[in-house]
This record gives sequence, structure tokens and C-alpha cells, in this order.
Amino acid sequence: MPLDGQHWKAISPSQFPWEEEALAWLRRILDRPWALRGWSNFEVVDGQGRRYEIDALVLTVHGLFLVEIKSYSGQVLADPYQLIRRQGQGAPFVETNPLSLTNHKCRVLRSALGRNIPRLEAVLFLSHPEVHLTVKPGIPQHIYTRNTLPAFLRSAGRPVIDSATEARVVQAMKDSGISTQTRRSVFVGEYVLQTLLGEGPDWQDFLGKHRSMDHVRRVRAFSARLEDREARERAKRAAQREFRLLEWINHDGVLKPIDYKEHELGHCLIYPFYPDAARLDHFLATPELGERQGRAQRLKLWRQLADILRYAHERKLYHRALAPQNVLILSPSTESLRPLIMNWQTARASDQTTGTVHLQDLVEDQTTAYMAPEAMLYPESAAEQADLFSLGCLGYFILSGQPPASTQVELQTRLQEYPGLRLTSVLDGVLPELAELVERCTHPDLSERLDSVPEFLSRLARVEALLAGELEPAAEEIDPAYAAFAAIQVPLFVGIGTAGAGLGINLAGRARMTTAVVTSPSGVTPVLGLSVHIGGVRARLSR
Repeated sequence: MPLDGQHWKAISPSQFPWEEEALAWLRRILDRPWALRGWSNFEVVDGQGRRYEIDALVLTVHGLFLVEIKSYSGQVLADPYQLIRRQGQGAPFVETNPLSLTNHKCRVLRSALGRNIPRLEAVLFLSHPEVHLTVKPGIPQHIYTRNTLPAFLRSAGRPVIDSATEARVVQAMKDSGISTQTRRSVFVGEYVLQTLLGEGPDWQDFLGKHRSMDHVRRVRAFSARLEDREARERAKRAAQREFRLLEWINHDGVLKPIDYKEHELGHCLIYPFYPDAARLDHFLATPELGERQGRAQRLKLWRQLADILRYAHERKLYHRALAPQNVLILSPSTESLRPLIMNWQTARASDQTTGTVHLQDLVEDQTTAYMAPEAMLYPESAAEQADLFSLGCLGYFILSGQPPASTQVELQTRLQEYPGLRLTSVLDGVLPELAELVERCTHPDLSERLDSVPEFLSRLARVEALLAGELEPAAEEIDPAYAAFAAIQVPLFVGIGTAGAGLGINLAGRARMTTAVVTSPSGVTPVLGLSVHIGGVRARLSR
């Protein structure tokens, strides 16, 4: 017998018909006596004032489960970090796995209910009858469909919930006020907040629908714990800084807020909303989108990001925390895709405007893996070259599909092993000039790093021309008598073939051994007078 009105409490009505239908289905499969209690459509607020909507909380003899409902149809491929969705023959769409946010909701709800309750587990329920789920093997995930959820809830483990535990859960829901507090509509200006789109260290993003028109916006609420005055001031400054710095910026590659509002949720920024846009890391991970981008298309994307930075730098505006999480790709399934740089709360402008000196408090750990060392150590002075470092890290990621590191600590370790990111370590067939460009952008020593975005664009133009066959690698005349004692020590033959000779070349200035292939009509002619590719330079050896 399904849970009756005494054992299932709908605290608020659902805003969406599909969600209401999914909750009705869930309630029907929860049969007593193994299913004990259920609560649906309520919200919980954490210590920072952040709101989290809970679709359903289910108590069975096997445990306590927070159920997040998503009405996705079509094909869904899930791994621990993201979902790849495809509807019919349409383009695939990648998003962060909602199970991650559901796990966070579990922690917030557990804190609100107190410690005297059983372990709370997150469950992602894909409720559409026509969804086809594939879960990548590896880390176990609680992601279920209508075909698999009933069996899981009926046999999630040995029975551990007795009547006394059930009573404690019911009392905790009453004491917290959750079971008697209905979900209310929250307006920021003219926009009612709906779905939670994402969150960061001091902010939450919501989908906001206009109260009288059809258009929607993205609403970001900066907030902090009420008792933490310093954190609340930092959140306020972050919101106001982004709004003020971007107020006079007009570039279609900069995502700027439309409006600023003070609200009980915190300090809110209202942005345009692009439903089909994909975050850069999601875009590159999407089959048939990121995978179809050839080297030329990826270089074009890198150039577009540099052009946006050039515009910003000409106006003395520096982002300082550029990373894939801060880049949106518009029209990702078309040839006219273009990037948007967002999340400018970390920015500073000119020498007169001081940006935040707490960058690490405003960004996620994965973002720090793209940030210049000086931006973390000396943020008050980090500016143009800090953005160049991040631009180099983005190029490394765009071209190879692999992040430079997972955290700032790991990035620092790599830069201690070798100054600058080595694209050749993760990608085959890299043009030496391209590898050098990434290295020069990401060199930890500012005196060795490129000075400006225009210099970067000039070097990138040369790389593009070389790849297009419009230029030949530069030839440098080297006196072998000098080379033998200084720049290059030659020759040490390591092999002879029909088309060339393999040489061991010692680059004294770089303190490493390189094998160069020297083309020759006979394969055994003297080395002098032949072109040798060394470290990205074609050197012609002559007496």
C-alpha cells in the first residue's frame, strides 16, 4: 500500500507539472511497511543564507534518501563529473553531474536536521519514461530511472531504520521548521527565482523568469554567513566590483551584468541567459562538438579569447582568474561558435583601482590550476602578465584537451620541474613554435614570460601561417666553430638512413639532449650546409 497522507507530506505544491507527476509516481512505488515516510517540495537554507530546493526526502527501513528529480529524455551518459545528454538527432549537451550538487544538499540538510538522524544519501532520479541511461563504469553513482529506482529503494541495504529512528527523523523535521514551512516564490527585482544553475564559493546562480514577460535571466546572488562580517563585506565588494568595472565595457565577448540589486539573499547581479551555451570544459568534453574541432579551429578559439583580453587590457581591465569555468561557448553546435569571458568579480582595473586581495576566496580549486603564481601570492599587483599566464594554460587545455593541473599546488609542482607548460608532453606532432608559445606564456618567471597580448597575437599569427604553409621556419646561420663551443656541440652521429642522418645535438644553453634529423640527398653527405631543426629554429650549419 503506497504511503498515505499521514506518512507523506507535500510541504509545497510543485511549480512544474513534470515534477508533480514524477513525485506522484515516486509516492506510488513507496509501499508500506518497508517505506516509512516521505516529504516533498521544501527548501533548506544554510548558514550563508543560500537556498536549496529539495524535491523529495524518503525514509525507508533501508535508510534516508534525498531524491533529486530531473526530467531528461533521450540518451544520457553519466560519469562522476558530468552528464552528456542527447535528444533525438540533436546536438549533445554536457553539464555538471547534478549528483554533485545533490550531495551538497545532503550536507546542508543534515546540518539543518542535526546529528541525531541516520546517514543521508543522495539519489538522482531521471524521471522521464523515455530516458535511456548509461553509467560509465568506475565510481558507483546513485543515478536511477523508473526501471531501476524501485529495486534500489526496496533493497538499498540491510534494514537499519527502526521505529525509534523514524520518530527522531520526524521530530528533527518538526524542530527545524522545515516540515511546516512552505516553499515561497522569491523575487529579485522583476525576476522570480527558479532552478539553481550552479554555485561557487560565495555565490549561487539561479534561473530567473520575468514576472510579466516570457524572457529569462541568470541571477547571481553573492552571500556569506551572517556572523562572518568580513566574508559578507567580501561578497558585497565582489558583486559591486564586477558591476562597476564592466559598466562601461562594450564587447560581445565580455559577459556583463544588466543590473545590480540588493536583496535578502545577498548582493545580486542579473545577466543575460543563454540556454544553449556550454562552459568551455563541457564543450571540449562533448562528443561531436569538442572532438570535431581540428587544430585550426582550436587555434581560432584561442585567438578569440586573446582578442577579448586585448580589448579588456586596452581599457586597463584584468581578469586575473581566467579558466575554462569562466568561459562560455555560444552556439557550440555551429560553425559560428564564439566565446564569452564571464565571472569578472576577481578583476582589477588600472593602477588606481585595487582588485580583491583574496582571489582564492572567490574561485574554485579547479580554477586556481589556471592562475598565475603571482596572482595567488601577490594579487594586489597581478595584472596583464597574469592574464597571459592563464591564456597560456587555456591554450594548453584547448589544444590538448587536458588541464594543466587539478589544483594550484599541482601546477606549482609542474612548473618547478620545467619552467612553462610543455605541450609536447601531452600532444604529438606539435609545431615547435606553438610549443614555445605555450611555454613562454606560462613561464613562472615574469622576465621570461611574454609581456603583452599583442605580442602573443603576433606570435600566434606566425604559428597559424606556418601551419597553413604560408611561411617556412626561420633559418639561422651558425658558425660551427662557434657552435661547437657555445650554442650547439656537433656532431655526434647516432644513425644513418637513406634519407638522412640522426644526430645527437647538445643544446648547451638549454642543458638537454635533442635528436635532430638532417635531411640529405645521399643520407651520408657532410652535415655542414644542411638545415637542422633545433628547439623551434631551423639552423643552417656552414663554415
